[in-house]
Amino acid sequence: MLTLAMTFNMLHFMYHQLMLHFDFYPFNNIQAISFKRRMTESLLGGVLVLFPLIALRLENHLLIEISMVVLVIILIHEFITWWTPYLTSASEEWQARYLEVFQETLKALPPIRDNPIPNLEHCILHLLTLLSFISTIFYYTIILI
Repeated sequence: MLTLAMTFNMLHFMYHQLMLHFDFYPFNNIQAISFKRRMTESLLGGVLVLFPLIALRLENHLLIEISMVVLVIILIHEFITWWTPYLTSASEEWQARYLEVFQETLKALPPIRDNPIPNLEHCILHLLTLLSFISTIFYYTIILI
């Protein structure tokens, strides 16, 4: 179970970084994001996404507990940022940012009214976040038994 948790967390980290550093248009659209913003997201997000992997590697109970909190905070942020606007409605600011950066990227979900649709790149990222969280919880509960 440790291997599975580490694998999902490593994939999560690698995917997160890859999407911020390489242009795979129309899968992502990093050209529309400033270099400074991408580097900030890469560093801050990278540290947060890398932390659970380090905690698992050290097999430290306290660090794994903290990493589960970090992952759930990331999931909540992803839900608020992408899924709430998709399911309900987006602020004018988010709608403008979406049109500027994500409008032309690939999507796999159907439209809901005129709400911004989470692009495929972010759907995969969110799935990896969820799988990292679930596999980390499973590993943590197994090591405590």
